[in-house]
Formats: sequence, C-alpha cells, structure tokens
Amino acid sequence: MKCMFTLLLFSVILAHPVGAQSPLAAARGPVIKAGIGLAYLDFDESSSARTGLLGVVSEVTADLSPRFGAEIELGYLRASNVLHSGHHSDILSYVGGPVWHPIRRRNFQPYIHGLIGLARVTGPVRLSAGGTSHGFVNKGCFEFGAGAKFRLDGPVYLIMGVDYLHSEYVNPLLQFRGQNSLRTTASVEYVLGGHRRR
Repeated sequence: MKCMFTLLLFSVILAHPVGAQSPLAAARGPVIKAGIGLAYLDFDESSSARTGLLGVVSEVTADLSPRFGAEIELGYLRASNVLHSGHHSDILSYVGGPVWHPIRRRNFQPYIHGLIGLARVTGPVRLSAGGTSHGFVNKGCFEFGAGAKFRLDGPVYLIMGVDYLHSEYVNPLLQFRGQNSLRTTASVEYVLGGHRRR
C-alpha cells in the first residue's frame, strides 16, 4: 500500500499541467484552376510568308500565394493547305512556368507568365531550289505573355491573353532557324478548389 501511495504522489508531482486542447488550424493548400479555350497563332512559316493557325489551348494553374503561382499549358494549333501544297502545318507545345498577378480583385485579375518547354512543329517547307518538302522539329521553346481574367459567375472566369512564342522550324535550306509567333487566346477557366484543407 505504501508503494502505491508513493507512486501516486510522484505521478501527481511530476505531471505536467494540461490545458484544453483546441482543434488544429487546417493547413491551407494551393488554389487549383483548369481552363480550356481557343487560340489563333500568327505562324512564321518562312522569312517571306506567315500563316494563321487555329487551335485549342488548355492549362492548369496552382496559385501558391495571392500573387504567385505555377502553370502548365498544352496547346495544339493547325492550318490546312499551307503554301498551297495540300499539306497542313501544326504546332504542339507543352510548357510550364511561373505566373504573377500584379493586382488581384474579386472580378478582375491581370496576369503575366513566362513558360518554357518543347514545341513540335511540322508542315511543308518551300525549298530555295524550288518545290516543297516536309519539315518536322521537336525542340525547346519559350513563351511569355500577359492577359486578364474576368469573373463570369461563381468559380468560372473568362481569360483573354496575348503571348509571344519562340520555337524552331526549318528554312528553305532545311536548316534549323528561330521562329517568332504571336498568339491570342480566349479561354474559360474553372476554380476546382480554393485553399483546400490538407
């Protein structure tokens, strides 16, 4: 009995005071958004010819803070009967990088992004010796641009943007050359979840 009393006394003396435990605050995660839309690209087909390509662009963005986020983008654009050759040209780009929102309002959010990745470019090439050949390039590219997001209803936004895309293609001598294109997009974006609990 003495032994039990001694153990009980020590446990009371050495016990730490315990306060009421409140629930832990939930961790705040990134805001995930996904969008898809139409795009028009002014394609630098050759040094003397430009072609308009139409297609789709899709993107997924994770807002890591109110001002900064990360974006991945996939775009496919195409034009038919390029250079009157009976063949099409297309560009498949897959890029990613940071996005910055200089200001943020409930219904209006301008953005600037800079993306880097790869672009697969195919299509006819007018040869310097006459006739045409088929070009295929899958090399590095980069894209930067700006635009704005306008809230339509609830978690749905309309995105209007303009981007400069630098990729590579082949010249009439079938050598690689830099290619500069301007792209305009109109997309619809849906906010999948805002500051979701982890």
